[in-house]
Amino acid sequence: MKKRKNNSVHKINCAFTRLPNGMRWSPAWRVLSLAARRILDLLELELGKHRGKNNGRICVTYQDFVRYGIGHNNIGPALRELETLGFIRITQRGRGGNAEFRSPSLYALTYLPPATNGWQRFETIKEAKAAVHTARTVGKKTPAKNIFRSPTRGAAPPPDTGSGNGHFSAPDPGSEALDFSLPDSGSTSKISSQSSLGRAGGGLDEPVPMIRHAPDRTPAFANPNPAPC
Repeated sequence: MKKRKNNSVHKINCAFTRLPNGMRWSPAWRVLSLAARRILDLLELELGKHRGKNNGRICVTYQDFVRYGIGHNNIGPALRELETLGFIRITQRGRGGNAEFRSPSLYALTYLPPATNGWQRFETIKEAKAAVHTARTVGKKTPAKNIFRSPTRGAAPPPDTGSGNGHFSAPDPGSEALDFSLPDSGSTSKISSQSSLGRAGGGLDEPVPMIRHAPDRTPAFANPNPAPC
């Protein structure tokens, strides 16, 4: 009797996902970012939990993506990238809010049954890169303008007018010219005569004599009232 061959060594005892080699050689696959690859891995794992029977109803929440190691800022751009390149379809758009209104997004993998293979429309890597760049930047938020910032902040300081800061500013050429001429000789002699009269009459111009006091040379330890001998 011929013995049957034991093929158990060739069996795979765990769940796996078969990927077409043509897709892995495609330009769309080769331009995928790391975040997009991780999202595909998580969607495939979630599909494997249901034995591949819920393609189109794959439910993965935002927190599931975060727990799998995808950054907060990379989830949205990576999903748009995958949808643009034709690897996934979002069959139901999720929405946030309160518990009774909140619902997650549902996804479908286009390279698994029922397959649509949207990734096949890209023939060159250049076309795929251009599509990825558009998809990742189309929803990028621009920084909001700060309406509370002072419009003069960072502007050049106003010119110094020279008022109140000890600096002299030149007069405007169009303004009235200032008179810096010296008084005539007659007015000078008049002021000199008034000053001499004031000194002769004991006016305010007469100098006040200074009184000098002799310093106290008494030693600090001397007794001002000595005892009689």
